[in-house]
Amino acid sequence: MKIIRQLPETIVSRIAAGEVVDRPASVVKELVENAIDAQATQIDIMIHAGGCDLIHIHDNGHGIRKDMLPLAIKQHATSKLEDDNLFSIKNLGFRGEAMSSIASISHLKLISCAKGEDTSWSLSVDGGKVSPIVPAPFCEGTTVEVKNLFYCVPARLKFLKSEKTEMSYVSDIVLRLAIANPHIGFSLRTDKKKLFSFEKVDENIQESEQKKRLSHAIGKDFSENALTVNAQKDDLSLRGYIGLPTYNKANSLSQFFFVNGRCVRDKFLLGCIRAAFQDFIGHGRFPVAALFLEIPHEMVDVNVHPAKSEVRFRFMANIRSLIVGGIRNTIQHAMYSVSSTPAQKTLEIAERDSSLENVTYISNFQNKSKTDSRVSDSASSHVPSSISKNRGFEAQKGWSAPMPPMSKNYHNNSDAHFFEKKEVKTFSEMSPNEGNVNDYHYPLGAACAQLHKTYIVSQAEDSIVIVDQHAAHERIVYESMKKALQDNDIERQALLIPEVINLSQLETDRLNAYQDEFRKFGFHIEKMDDTSVIVREIPKLFEKVNIGQLFTDLAQEILEWDQPFSIADKLTDICGTIACHGSVRAGRVLNYDEMNALLRQIENTPHSGQCNHGRPTYIKLKVKDIEKLFGRR
Repeated sequence: MKIIRQLPETIVSRIAAGEVVDRPASVVKELVENAIDAQATQIDIMIHAGGCDLIHIHDNGHGIRKDMLPLAIKQHATSKLEDDNLFSIKNLGFRGEAMSSIASISHLKLISCAKGEDTSWSLSVDGGKVSPIVPAPFCEGTTVEVKNLFYCVPARLKFLKSEKTEMSYVSDIVLRLAIANPHIGFSLRTDKKKLFSFEKVDENIQESEQKKRLSHAIGKDFSENALTVNAQKDDLSLRGYIGLPTYNKANSLSQFFFVNGRCVRDKFLLGCIRAAFQDFIGHGRFPVAALFLEIPHEMVDVNVHPAKSEVRFRFMANIRSLIVGGIRNTIQHAMYSVSSTPAQKTLEIAERDSSLENVTYISNFQNKSKTDSRVSDSASSHVPSSISKNRGFEAQKGWSAPMPPMSKNYHNNSDAHFFEKKEVKTFSEMSPNEGNVNDYHYPLGAACAQLHKTYIVSQAEDSIVIVDQHAAHERIVYESMKKALQDNDIERQALLIPEVINLSQLETDRLNAYQDEFRKFGFHIEKMDDTSVIVREIPKLFEKVNIGQLFTDLAQEILEWDQPFSIADKLTDICGTIACHGSVRAGRVLNYDEMNALLRQIENTPHSGQCNHGRPTYIKLKVKDIEKLFGRR
């Protein structure tokens, strides 16, 4: 018969420590949060060997009195839960287990001087064994020194990664805490170099300091590609920054979320960001975001995860609506803006390829072999005569390089209905000053040429614009379809054979409860029996969609969230696929009027800076930057 026994206190402490401290970054997080709760205005961190050998943190907070030092390293002892109310946590720390857990698996030294006192006191703990309190050299605030982390739990050491990787985890967590607290100065260094240092700032410039710290974490080009988010709903407030959809990353590490100042990595919140960007970013790419959610403390439970990295919300649907709506509204106001990154990369490539070794002078063509001559002659046969006669491209004033000859038979194309059907001159038929000079003042300028039957080149007042005709028109068609769904301006189609969908009883009841919501989007559904519904009518747009799979997915999502918001998300996602196949294809020749019509549509279409897959629809090269490539600046 097995005997039940009480575990020794040292083992209990080490088991508890395993829940709170899984790597050096966890120690840094707990100690820095303690410093923030202590109202410090400067926190300095020094790390050696990725944090396994040494973690040294000093803050200038209110400190700890001598008689309180022994309690500071006891289990579940805290100064932050004054009224024992776990339903309204206002501090970052509140459980009182961090110092105890760290002390049980390391050599810990705690030095502190309480505000208003002139003597510092030191307490040392060796793997849980406490030494007497002794005087220490005066230092304002508190210093915590953690050496030989996990020395008494060698199994944990085996699961740590390299020093460099562990240091990156430390840097990430400190950066996140620094972003959330621009009123606090932070510095982080190793024994070899300083990684970063941020000065504390007053309230007037906290926003610019926050952007500076975010740029350090995300990239120096974040500021110029960031949009400001501000949204309010009842007692909920959302503020912060998102990157333009075309400014995206390969993973979600550049997504920062703070709830009442607490840095979290919560699946629900990350899912809200993903849902908000689903119209604008393709599969496998992740948006950039730094969002601060302020919510009444009683509406959020921060006591659901040992490391406090996840939270639980009351009224999740309201929070999701605020986040998704706030982000989408911000993107809506950005209209057709695109990230500066593609244009910058284009200029960098041009600069790299502009060395003298790569230049072929026109005179060299005369010395080519017969084979090269034939190739050259063949190429020149496709160049308009105005260019052939003047190889130096010294064009007449106000005249851009003409387009290659284009077909007038565009009315036969399946997508021709997106343009006004009228007989127009092709660009090559126009006189040099006809048609486009007065259009330069438009944001995307006037069309000058079509390259490789895919890219439109236009000239604006201060820039050259290159447009991907398929990506741009895909967004235009998509937004038109979305508007039709939202305005209930949908052509419906009755099914000759109604679709019967078998579900669970609970899923059937949920779908049936939202019949009116489905009707808004062009679907007519009825409850057939306790475990099935019947679909009698669908939007004509969705005639080739798997209706059974669509409603099975919707039933599961509505059951999960108990809200019908997933309906719109799912349907717009399908619209994106349809729009991709119904847009102007790469390889179609466009004439001058068609290209300008497309440019004007881009300017008047929401979110047209990127296609449905997150690719930029155009890049804009400033003339001043191009002039630098040619030594004119």
